[in-house]
Amino acid sequence: MAPSTAPFAVTAEGTTTVYFWSADAAGNGETTGTATVRIDRTAPVTTATVTPATWSASPATVTLSATDATSGVATTRYRIGTGSVTTYTAPFAVSAQGTTTVYFWSVDVAGNTESTKTATAYVDSVAPTGTMLASGGAAYTATRTVTVDSAVTDLTGLQMRVDPGTGTFGGWFAYAASVTTQVPSGDGTKTVRAEYRDLAGNVTTLTDTIILDTTTPSTLSDAPAGWSGTTVTVTLSRADALSGVAWTRYRIGSGTVTTYTVPFAVSSAGTTTVCFWSCDGVGNVEATQTATVRIDRTAPSTTHQVPSGWRPMSAVVTLTASDSQAGVASTWYRIGSGAAQPYASPFAVTDEGTVTVSYWSVDA
Repeated sequence: MAPSTAPFAVTAEGTTTVYFWSADAAGNGETTGTATVRIDRTAPVTTATVTPATWSASPATVTLSATDATSGVATTRYRIGTGSVTTYTAPFAVSAQGTTTVYFWSVDVAGNTESTKTATAYVDSVAPTGTMLASGGAAYTATRTVTVDSAVTDLTGLQMRVDPGTGTFGGWFAYAASVTTQVPSGDGTKTVRAEYRDLAGNVTTLTDTIILDTTTPSTLSDAPAGWSGTTVTVTLSRADALSGVAWTRYRIGSGTVTTYTVPFAVSSAGTTTVCFWSCDGVGNVEATQTATVRIDRTAPSTTHQVPSGWRPMSAVVTLTASDSQAGVASTWYRIGSGAAQPYASPFAVTDEGTVTVSYWSVDA
């Protein structure tokens, strides 16, 4: 142990006891005295706990905990984002939307300042926003498969799930701008719903409707069932209860296909087949329908059989009528200036002298 002749340094960190005493020239020694030296070169250590640590729909709570094993913590300070520096006294809330950086540090009693640390708070209290359309907003669909077309945004990542019209949602899956689904069978209005959920649990529900139309149109013709003696005008009646009739087409005999707009004429003599069909607004095409138009412009031909020469009592007249198209509807005759009578079977002429018998036929 060496005598002290000048000031000396104490360098050990922590609390150090220095013992000292003096002696005179006669050898008298002083009672030993003590002095305590405290040295702290280490900055405090501060930790942050953010609750919850992930995205939250409510404000996040930040708790700071500082320790200093030597001189102890004098103060802890923090700053939220670009805000002002605040002395920490108790857990505090971060409510700003989005990702917020919290800066914090502590100072010990010896004046050592900790390097600034950071913690991140994630807050999203706003539900996803946007639009959803079934099959791009189409009013009708001919198939059960439709698209769910979304334009939805949010601060955080998105998941979605779809109810195709059954009243029950499927499972959650990663957001996509367009996905397919199948609406329930059976024509009529289908309500398609989609739910969108962000990472904070906020949910938005969007709805659209689309009408399923798998039924073909119905087209009817007013062509007469029987024979006509002149040109026949045909009117087509179209009906489709859902998407409506888009167009109707027809063909007369072996002619060209024509789009129907107004009633049309069939003028060819004989039997003519008219084909017609319609298509609705979503492309359902009706099976080809047919109507038969019968036109007969040629009168029947009637011949007679009468005994030649003079007869002593009476003469029997036989009439024979034919028509190659509509057929004979009736044959008539008149004896002299008498009344017209329908012919049913051979008849006798009994008037004496020369008698003129008039006859004619009418076709169907």
